[in-house]
Amino acid sequence: QPAQEEPQQVPTWLRSMSAMQEEKTEAATRPPEAGHEPEEVAAEPVARNLTVRAPRPGAVDTLAALLLPEAGNLPHQPAVGPSAGVRVARRRAAAQWLPDGLIYVAILGLLLALLIVRPTFGDVPALPTPGVTQFYNAIEAVPGGKPVLVVYDWDATRSAEMSVLSKSVMRHLMARRLPFVTISTVPQGPGFAQQVLAEATTDVLGNYGYRYGEDYLILGYLPGNEAALRSTVDDFSAVLPLDYMMGQRLDSFPILGSGQVKGAGDFALIIDLASDEAEMRNWIEQVGTRTQVPIVAAVPQALEPLARTYLNVPKAGLQAVVSGTSGALAYTRQLQGAGKNTGIVTIDSLSDRLNAQSMAQLLVAVVIVAALISMATRRILRR
Repeated sequence: QPAQEEPQQVPTWLRSMSAMQEEKTEAATRPPEAGHEPEEVAAEPVARNLTVRAPRPGAVDTLAALLLPEAGNLPHQPAVGPSAGVRVARRRAAAQWLPDGLIYVAILGLLLALLIVRPTFGDVPALPTPGVTQFYNAIEAVPGGKPVLVVYDWDATRSAEMSVLSKSVMRHLMARRLPFVTISTVPQGPGFAQQVLAEATTDVLGNYGYRYGEDYLILGYLPGNEAALRSTVDDFSAVLPLDYMMGQRLDSFPILGSGQVKGAGDFALIIDLASDEAEMRNWIEQVGTRTQVPIVAAVPQALEPLARTYLNVPKAGLQAVVSGTSGALAYTRQLQGAGKNTGIVTIDSLSDRLNAQSMAQLLVAVVIVAALISMATRRILRR
């Protein structure tokens, strides 16, 4: 046999690479030792030099047009600076405000013009309704000298209607020389009670001669909702030890000092001047059902349908409901027809207010009809 050729010598760099590969394979197949986690070999990042080509002219605009098809139909607008953009934004805001703003200004101008100029529209028909007559008869049925509890449960949101109702009711009580005590479960109520009574007691035309502490008393704000109202049935001093005007004890005033009136159950009548259904319901449920004292309510026009539902409830105590400016006008007419002294609360002032409200409502109705006609015309023309 021919002699075997001697193997060629393996280069050094190849032997080193083979040894490194064997070490890696052995390390990968070797089981991990106890308590040692296998180490991860981080791959070295590969550095590549890639050339990025700049976008072609118009490519970005073309892509935006494809993504937003509506944008392609819009006319091209030149770029504007910051000041020009502010002016454009202001013009758009003014254009959006302009129709509503004109309506508000027109309504305000109409109301002021009618109240200042007082044009002759004629007499507003406001005949006495059954509710007004029942309300009037309930106050007339109070025995002379027996105190009345007046509840001021209205705030500034309903002052337009409730103020005229409160003035008419207070002047009816003063014309009959009936003592009364006011109380409120609304924080703003005592302030409005003080304002209405200050105007009535200083009325030169009325000249009622009412004195604080002897003929009337303002108890103030009663917190506590239903629980506090239940406490007032027997004794006021448990929840309201001091009055609102002078901060003195209730038994120090002659109107309550005799001891005949301690709680809500000792009054001859409860007049609830309520602007919200919740306050009126609380007085009916917590006081009216626990006492034999009759209740009459003067409420805003929008609350009358809800208030009338309590008239048919047995043992609720509610006997009459009068509502709104129209109710105040009818009530004042009945007072003047019966020869009662109403002071500065006259039929003419209430008629002017009703005329202004009617004209404002008529203007709003005209604007709504014009808007509907404009919308219908635009749709017809688009077809």
